[in-house]
Amino acid sequence: MNSRNKSRNLIPKRWISLMLLLALIASTLLSSACSLLEFGTSERTQKVDDELFIAPENGEYLNEVETVHTLILAMNNTDKIESIWRHIPSKQRSEINLSLFVSYIRILKQVMPNNVVSFSKATAEETAALRLNISRSVPALADEADRSSFWYIHTQGSNNLQEKFAVSINKTEAGVPYFSSAWVAKQAFLYDYIRLYFSALEEENPSALFGLLHQQHNTHMTTYEQAVESRVAALLSYYGEFSSIQLRSYKIVELMPGNARVVQSSLPDGSGSRTVSFRENNAVVSVNERIPQVLDLSDIDIYHNDELSFRLESSTHRLLSSTSLPKLGIPLDIRLLSENDADTEIVTEGKDVNFRVSWPGIQIYAYGSFNINDQFFDGIIKRVDLFYSDYESGGGLSVGDPINLLYIKYPFARENDYLIRGESYGVDLTLAVQVESDYIARLTILSEEAPLP
Repeated sequence: MNSRNKSRNLIPKRWISLMLLLALIASTLLSSACSLLEFGTSERTQKVDDELFIAPENGEYLNEVETVHTLILAMNNTDKIESIWRHIPSKQRSEINLSLFVSYIRILKQVMPNNVVSFSKATAEETAALRLNISRSVPALADEADRSSFWYIHTQGSNNLQEKFAVSINKTEAGVPYFSSAWVAKQAFLYDYIRLYFSALEEENPSALFGLLHQQHNTHMTTYEQAVESRVAALLSYYGEFSSIQLRSYKIVELMPGNARVVQSSLPDGSGSRTVSFRENNAVVSVNERIPQVLDLSDIDIYHNDELSFRLESSTHRLLSSTSLPKLGIPLDIRLLSENDADTEIVTEGKDVNFRVSWPGIQIYAYGSFNINDQFFDGIIKRVDLFYSDYESGGGLSVGDPINLLYIKYPFARENDYLIRGESYGVDLTLAVQVESDYIARLTILSEEAPLP
C-alpha cells in the first residue's frame, strides 16, 4: 500500500479518537458540574435544617427554654419531626421513642392550630395549681409533677386574639429536662378519650357512649349500669340540640396527665360558652358535664312507713302538731332558732319565729308558732332533714341508698353539687343530697317560702 492510501486510512481513525476524547472531557465536566451542584444544594439544605435544631448552650443538654423552643420548632415543622427528635441529646429522650414524640407533637398541633407568637413561664400560683391537680389525679406522678416546670405557649389567630396553652417540662432529680414516657402517655390517653367522646355524641351513638362511661367495677353493678344508661340518654337528649358544626367546635384548653378541660363556645341557645372537664385515674375517666337538673316534685313529698307525712309545696302545707303527733309521736325536741341558726337558751314558746321540731331520723324547720308545754306547733315548712332510712321521698330516695339510685334519676347531680332545684306555685325548692362512701347519708329539702334568719 502506498503512502497516500495509508494517509487516507489514518484520517477516520484520528476523528474517531478525537470524538472519543471530546466525549470523555464533556462527561468529566458534566460530572464535575453535577457534583458541584449537588454540593451546593446539600450545603443549602443543611443550612436550613440546622436552623431547626437547638444546640445546647451548655454543650450537654437542652435547658428548659431550649426544650420549649424545640417543641415549638417541631410543631411548626411536622415534616421534620424525626430529624428534630434525633437532634435532642439522647439522655433527654431515652424514655420516649419517636412514635410517642410524634404523637405528642401532633396533639399539641391539634390543640394549638394557630400561629405560635411567644412563650412564657407559668406563675408560682399557676404552677402550684397544676401540680396539685396532677398529684390528685395521678398520685404516681406526684414527685414528677413537683420537679416539673410549666410554660405557656402563646398563639394568635386570624382575629388577632391571643390564646395560651400550658405545657410541662419534666426534670430529673438533678434538674435536667427530659421527656417522660409515662407523662406523655397519660396526656395522649386523655386526648384520645376526648376525641372518642365527642365523636360518639356527634354520631348519636349510645353504645359507644356507654362503653366510654362504663369503665369500672361497681359494688352495685346493676344500679351502676342503670345509672350509666340514664346518663347516656340524658347526654344524647342535651346534645341533640347541637348541630354537627357546634359539636365539632369544642376546644381543648388544658391537657395535663389526669386532667383536661374543653370549652364549647358555640352553644345552640347562644348563651356564651361552657366547660366540660375530664379527669382520669387508673385508666378510669370521669366527665364533668354541668347540665342542669330539674327537681321531680314527687321528691318534695316525705313518706314515713309508706304514708305521706309532709310536703314542701306551698304555704297551704304546714307543720301542724294536730296531724304530726298522731303519725310520729311526741317529738324529741322543739327549739327556737337564733339568727345564726344555732341553738339558743331554752325558750318554751314563740310566735312568728323560726323553730325546729325533731323526731328520730328527721328534723323539720318551720316559721310560725310553737309552745313546748302544750306540745303545740304550727308553721310553714322551710326545711326537712332526713337521717334514717325510715323516711323516703315520694320519688323513692332514702338515706342509706347507693348513690347510683340518685344518678339514675338525676344523672348530673354530682356536677350540680348535689343540689337539685325546682319550683312549684312560685316557690323555689331544692333537694340537697349529702354523700358519703357512695351512699346517701342525708337528704335535705329546702323551701324559699319564708326566709330563715
